[in-house]
Amino acid sequence: MYEVTGDSLKLLYTRAYSGTDLSGDMDYCYYNVCGDNMFISNRYYGISKINVNTGEAETIVPNGTKDIYVFGDKWIYYRKDDDKLYRTTQDGSITEKVY
Repeated sequence: MYEVTGDSLKLLYTRAYSGTDLSGDMDYCYYNVCGDNMFISNRYYGISKINVNTGEAETIVPNGTKDIYVFGDKWIYYRKDDDKLYRTTQDGSITEKVY
């Protein structure tokens, strides 16, 4: 991930940089950004949050997830293999099945 400033690019994050294992087939990854955080949903590893300012990465939802929709600065909506809709807070402290 790069920051574009004028006519230059600054590397902010690469998958190899993070301590969180974000490897896996990229066809199964979904991305969304809110504020300083990038969220990656992966069919194998769940949802990871990467702070683009610090490069710090953490897993906020373990296990596989599909899709990802970040609304406002609180909720992240996603699906699992059961095709049910779930939501979690951006820090992963609250997770709920919506339907």
